[in-house]
Amino acid sequence: MLLFEAGAFAASALMMGWLGTLPLAAHQIALGCESLAFMVPLGLSLAVSLRISKALGAGRREALRPIGFGALATGLICMVVFALVFALAGRVITAGFTPAVGVAALATQLLVVAALFQLFDGGQVISAGALRGLGDVKVPTAITFVAYWVISLPLGYWLAFHTPLGPVGV
Repeated sequence: MLLFEAGAFAASALMMGWLGTLPLAAHQIALGCESLAFMVPLGLSLAVSLRISKALGAGRREALRPIGFGALATGLICMVVFALVFALAGRVITAGFTPAVGVAALATQLLVVAALFQLFDGGQVISAGALRGLGDVKVPTAITFVAYWVISLPLGYWLAFHTPLGPVGV
């Protein structure tokens, strides 16, 4: 699952490069910020996987739901905070990366997009960790492949190259 996700983000960087150096630079700033924020739900995903598998192995089925929903709630609260920071302080954040006004302005727009999608991305990685702890890996892996490689990347390509959205479409 992580391979499909990381590969899709690498492919999105390639698409940004097709749009030019300015969009690629702005994308790297926004992606770096989002990747830093994503470490919280990714860590929670690993922790919830271990906690659920331990509870399941110990026969404590009644603990599974509180463990899963607790991790999901914690992750979503953290991601809401990051989303608000990205949406409200994007200009300040991007100014710390580059003095290039055009790059910073586009990176600020891309941080707003990141603020929106990271809520869902954080939720999905934590949920996938919970399912991994239950031993359910095949269906979530297939869903991840379809979501990123069959739906998201072609849609991002279409939005970037066939609509006025350009880099924001990716």
